[in-house]
Amino acid sequence: MKLNDCTAKDTIIAEPRSADHLDPAVDLALRVDHPAMPSGPAYRIGTEDILVVVSNRAGLSALSPDQVRAIFSGGQSSWGKVDAAKSGKVQVWVYPPGDDVEAAFEGALLNGAAITSLARLANTPEEMAQAIASDGSAIGVIPGPWKTGDLTTVLAAATVPVLALTHGEPSGAVRQLLGCTAK
Repeated sequence: MKLNDCTAKDTIIAEPRSADHLDPAVDLALRVDHPAMPSGPAYRIGTEDILVVVSNRAGLSALSPDQVRAIFSGGQSSWGKVDAAKSGKVQVWVYPPGDDVEAAFEGALLNGAAITSLARLANTPEEMAQAIASDGSAIGVIPGPWKTGDLTTVLAAATVPVLALTHGEPSGAVRQLLGCTAK
């Protein structure tokens, strides 16, 4: 993605990353939550809400943390156990292991419990939102800005920092951008 900062005329090359390192061709990487061991400086530029969502067609308005934990760990695989008026199997959606959003969700809510082996994989928040919106039996996790009108938030799982990682002390346009966005 290309970011133009609030005053600089230079273009900054940035990319969202799941890895704890930066590609040498990238000026900065954007991360959600705290990377285990960043290879360079990290700057907090905001926060992100991590939401557990279902399709509006699911007819659910809220789930408890215990219910979400049971669903994602596979201990509760039927909607009837969550809501007596509903029936059918729950379809859990997750991100690949190591994904920032997935790691933030697991750290905030699962307390070390393993994700069900029957979960389906979404590679991006857009893919996750589309999969859940189109399936009344699906449940998954998305960053707040990806919540569409077709989705219902059943639990706000966490609010985590958004970090900008750089190779070293930022300079030029990267420094100006971070100056505009740092919180």
